[in-house]
Amino acid sequence: MTILIADIGGTNCRFALGRQTVLPDTVARFRLKDHHGFDAALDHYLAGQGQPVLTSACLAVAGPVIGACAQLTNSGWSLDASVLAGRLGVDVTLVNDLVALGHALPHLSSAATVPLHAPAQRYPNGQSVVVGLGTGTNIAAVIHRAERPPAVLSAEAGHLSLPGSITRRLEGRIGAGMSAFHSAESIFSGRGLAALHTALHGATVPSLALTSHPEVPEAGETLSLHAELLGVWLQEIALLTLPRNGIWLAGGVAQGLVRAGYATVIAEAFAAPNSNNGPTGAIPMHLITDDLAALTGCLAAVRQA
Repeated sequence: MTILIADIGGTNCRFALGRQTVLPDTVARFRLKDHHGFDAALDHYLAGQGQPVLTSACLAVAGPVIGACAQLTNSGWSLDASVLAGRLGVDVTLVNDLVALGHALPHLSSAATVPLHAPAQRYPNGQSVVVGLGTGTNIAAVIHRAERPPAVLSAEAGHLSLPGSITRRLEGRIGAGMSAFHSAESIFSGRGLAALHTALHGATVPSLALTSHPEVPEAGETLSLHAELLGVWLQEIALLTLPRNGIWLAGGVAQGLVRAGYATVIAEAFAAPNSNNGPTGAIPMHLITDDLAALTGCLAAVRQA
């Protein structure tokens, strides 16, 4: 049994083959801009693997899945499971990339995550939420079930309007410049982090450069504010999904903030008292550091399909 699995983001995609687990030697990473569509990237990958005989396929995509079709939110790529099934000769399952991460949660080892907030008291209720912060922004709520795979709920939370708890802070720091920030994705994605730096300092600096050089004073100010705002937004997400089993951050922006030393800022803003008397202080928070987690989730999802 050989399963084709893929994690197709807004900037990069990863392909692999899996059986009981992801086969590490088969993992390949491509930049979307280097290929003229998904079909070209898929053909390139399968040729490199010697045209393996497949039994099924599961592809995680950074965009909504409607029926058998998916359109990437931050790319021109689109996928049709029925067309792909005809090409590959096997059943093809499409899932949202955050849904794949939700399916991966029961299979992640302690080495695949880093704790960011560990409350002294916890009150598990069988609910978690995965929050993706990368080229785009989104969440997936997870309902854990005894002796069964979890139920994972898809969403398009990156398009939610920013709550007053965020806009008030932005207005106090950048005034009229806050008009550039109209949704969660407009500030918590990689582009959003870069836009926040421009609004604060007038300079155009890519998000990766900011998180790679936090010692630069202006970068540090931007990262600190971004981390604080993220913690406040996660309070809102916690009220919406009540994830007493935990919040799991994923994606390049989340990893970059933690790597740059701002995990404590996120955690303190998240656990701080809030006007809604939310329960955030008792909710644990983790960072997913395993870049293959979505591929693991694809394997779990295709077994459940």
